[in-house]
Amino acid sequence: MHMTTEPLPTLHRLRRIPIVRFFSSLWFGISVLTLITVYATVISAIAPVRFELEMTEMEAFRHWLFVTLIVLLCIGLTTATLTRIRFTIVNAGVLTIHSGILMLCVGSLWYFGTKVEGIVRLDSPRIELSSLSVGSTRLVTSVLAEAGKDWSATMPAFGGQIKVEVLEATGT
Repeated sequence: MHMTTEPLPTLHRLRRIPIVRFFSSLWFGISVLTLITVYATVISAIAPVRFELEMTEMEAFRHWLFVTLIVLLCIGLTTATLTRIRFTIVNAGVLTIHSGILMLCVGSLWYFGTKVEGIVRLDSPRIELSSLSVGSTRLVTSVLAEAGKDWSATMPAFGGQIKVEVLEATGT
């Protein structure tokens, strides 16, 4: 008995390969998504865990584990899309969603890979009163440069009571 079978399209034929079947499986995709969700939740929401690991949030999202999970999701989603979904108008919605998820993954890798993190100390504008001596300068006080703020002290070297008052402050 002779049976003729129609050959499968090239991409769909790939599903017979075990590694392709593994990466395109629904369970693989759900597992990776779950791991990404757990990792992101723990790192973002539970700061003591991040402090225990001695990482900032940016370092945690640049960590090799997070990057590996994102890459695995991209591999699995691309493999599943190419081997399981026919490129027809009926499947345009699914293809759009998969493309959007891939764009989010690439965007997150780009964002966390190129963002510069830092802590910038922003001091309020201040008026500083310093004592100048031969060869040295000593800060006596500083007053917030905000209208209505003042400082006063008795300073015999200046003839008694001294008062510094901020009458007006303008932004720069």
